[in-house]
Amino acid sequence: MSSIAVLRFANMSSGEETGFLAEGLSEDILDHLARQEGLKVASRSDSFQFSERNEDTGIIGEALGVAFVLEGSVRQQGDNVRITAQLVRAADGFHVWSKSYERIRSDSFDMQTDVATNIARLANHSLSMDIGRRNWQNFPAFKNSDPLAVAYLIDAHDEFGKIKLGEGGGLSVVLPFLHKAVSVDPTLAAAYPRISNHTLTRYSKQDWRSKRHVPQPMKRSVAVCQWTQTHLHYASNFDSNAQEFTGSSI
Repeated sequence: MSSIAVLRFANMSSGEETGFLAEGLSEDILDHLARQEGLKVASRSDSFQFSERNEDTGIIGEALGVAFVLEGSVRQQGDNVRITAQLVRAADGFHVWSKSYERIRSDSFDMQTDVATNIARLANHSLSMDIGRRNWQNFPAFKNSDPLAVAYLIDAHDEFGKIKLGEGGGLSVVLPFLHKAVSVDPTLAAAYPRISNHTLTRYSKQDWRSKRHVPQPMKRSVAVCQWTQTHLHYASNFDSNAQEFTGSSI
């Protein structure tokens, strides 16, 4: 089980309304994260006490017993609002993820809910990926796998997770990582059902088989699809194991 503390977002403007927005965002993010299975979230009172202290994330992490700290800021100029969030690994201060949001404060409540939900989902996904990258050696399915191939596989999982959250560049970004994984380690069974599924999804509406010049990666994908149809147990086993590995389905 991983753990996180959400600090009160800093008000970078002088307006009282911006301060209310910053605190409301922090509380909404904390609430969303607290409802995630397998994630321990420090309480509001415990985490917010560090908001004005400018403490090192290592000190905060040790004091609250958490592995990650989510912090951010809100800046307003007229009706324009800029919200910045960043996920920090408490042990070494490494920035795992960050994102900025530009919004018009026409309906602050709806805007607050939308941004808070997005931050919470992306932060949860990002910390899961960070844990996976640092602990994949403990996962039995990868015991004899090439480290670089596993890294490519996790990159693919990361990008696909972002797609499901409305981020990322689509399957055209995911598939190259998977092809690289099996090129480095052809025995990496976990990659094959992903290639099959994503390839079929991407090309399901295209009659590419009738084309004379088929790219080599596509030829490999066709073979993978055929291979997977007779080895479906790999897909089911990997899906269940992936949830244990990353805390979410792939």
